[in-house]
Amino acid sequence: MRAYMTSNLGDRPISSGGSSRGGAREFDDATDDIYGYEKQLEAATPYVQRATELGVVGAGLELEVKTLVIMSGLVYGRGTGAFNRSSIQIPVYVRAALAAGRAVVVGQGSGEWDHAHVEDLAELYRIVLEDILQSGGRKLPTGKQGIVFSGNARHTWREVARGVGDAYLAAGRIKDNTVKSVGLEEGAKLFNIGVEDASAVELGLCSNSRTVSTIARDPGWKPIKGQGGWSKGFRDDIDTILVQI
Repeated sequence: MRAYMTSNLGDRPISSGGSSRGGAREFDDATDDIYGYEKQLEAATPYVQRATELGVVGAGLELEVKTLVIMSGLVYGRGTGAFNRSSIQIPVYVRAALAAGRAVVVGQGSGEWDHAHVEDLAELYRIVLEDILQSGGRKLPTGKQGIVFSGNARHTWREVARGVGDAYLAAGRIKDNTVKSVGLEEGAKLFNIGVEDASAVELGLCSNSRTVSTIARDPGWKPIKGQGGWSKGFRDDIDTILVQI
């Protein structure tokens, strides 16, 4: 079992001028050929995370080892583990706003992703692991069909930036919570994810990647975190980052 982000299915709405493939699509893990679509994307424009996922599935097929991929969108909320307790995308937006003095988004921020609270996602992992241990994973697809989504609600990237701005305003760190639009080149510098990689920033922080998590709900996954948890997630990430600086 491996975890990946739905940036593997993301389009490139900014660098393509809005003409990229997949922007209007919604992917259902129970009915769509996710593996086949990823193969097409990878052949056209390689992406290291997607290549790794396809490599894992391909190796499983070759070695006759069952594989299951849980592909998550934006994961938010404060974790309860002993080590890292924050995720990726909202903290990146939080740090970018701190650097720019206000919330920022690349382009218009109209790209849509799905999200899930980390505690809801942990519950899905528990259900999947129990099924594997108790019945060998009989309730779950594997291989090319074994790519499972975990989204619970949907957002635009402008909504993420606005949530960061509102939380910063409430914390007294900024005086203006309006969202500033920047270009992809500037965004690659502000949304620094280890390297100034415009391609990775576009896929992971600006793209469209709409998913429907049908398979996860069949074994009994019932995420419970709603809009209140989503709003609190921004405050939690800002509190965590402000303590670190």
